[in-house]
Amino acid sequence: MAEAGKSGALSDIVLVTIPAVMTYLIGWAYLHYYLSAFGIEESELELDLETILVYAAPPLSAVFGDHWVLWVLFIVVALIARAMIDRQRRKAAAAAAAAGVPAPVVHDTREPLVHGLVALALLIVLVRAAVPYVKDLAQERARDRWERLAVRIQTVLKEGEPRSGAQKNYATCLEQGRLDLLFADRNRYFMLCRSTVDTSVGLIFEVARDEAALVSVREARRHP
Repeated sequence: MAEAGKSGALSDIVLVTIPAVMTYLIGWAYLHYYLSAFGIEESELELDLETILVYAAPPLSAVFGDHWVLWVLFIVVALIARAMIDRQRRKAAAAAAAAGVPAPVVHDTREPLVHGLVALALLIVLVRAAVPYVKDLAQERARDRWERLAVRIQTVLKEGEPRSGAQKNYATCLEQGRLDLLFADRNRYFMLCRSTVDTSVGLIFEVARDEAALVSVREARRHP
């Protein structure tokens, strides 16, 4: 019975882990597609777990909102399958106890591995099914940032001498109120300044938070 209890505990861990890992992967995918629309790589950022989980909320809301019936059905089927497995295990243990023999544990020793493989396959299927929705939502948000100023930011740089061309461009965007915050991690701000001539092109300024210094500037173009 101890082995059965251990197996059941491992199965519970697997069931709890699936939504947590799926949420993390969806948050990472959302950030990837959103940031890549502006030429920003994840390797440039210091992403913590909390940030990734926060950015998983919009795509999860969209996926669950559009297909909530299927998700409810999946949860019901999973719960029924789990209940049937537990019932079969209890019946086998009761039959063994009635016969005066130890409950068989050969099957139980393999059960965590089987559950793990099933959980992995299920996770892959769910993530692959969600990725197209996540990609569309991230790219839609990126297009929206090109069309309107969403988060105006006023970050004054600690200017050095001589003043570089990039600093002059930044100062112009700041004075005209055209700096739009795209993303921020613990150390950096990434801001978009759209061109006043062609709003499909712009500059991405990377600014260090603590030093208030311009780290990099790159050109960006809106994807069709």
